[in-house]
Amino acid sequence: MSKSSQLKTKLVYAALKVLKTHGGELPGKEVLKEVEKQVKLDEWAKSRYEKTGYIRWQTILHFHTIGCTKAGFLIKKKGVWYLTPEGEKALELGEVELLKTASEGYKQWKIKNAVLTTSDGELDKKNLENNIESEGMTLD
Repeated sequence: MSKSSQLKTKLVYAALKVLKTHGGELPGKEVLKEVEKQVKLDEWAKSRYEKTGYIRWQTILHFHTIGCTKAGFLIKKKGVWYLTPEGEKALELGEVELLKTASEGYKQWKIKNAVLTTSDGELDKKNLENNIESEGMTLD
């Protein structure tokens, strides 16, 4: 597993655990503070991306919690993060399986919300079906 994959796995799991520990909800800024205390971050993780100036570990966490929201594990509303019952159950899967399950949930969400149209604005059902099949899923 790559260094960034190891980091994202630990960060996402820690964020959901932090939420569970704090009764299922916490402002996002507080989640970041708590995760930083709990996950051992090396200099690479703490470094800033050259292009954006954003801190690597924070960017990775924000990006990969998108999958958790689409999978139904997490809700982010007005700066507050909420752990759902599904998210609490997903913690039982462990770090690696939780992230795999969130990624799969994101893929399913993406397919369900894909709008494929033809050049004249009509729904392109054939391409939609091909897109779904390429992800190994069905419309059911």
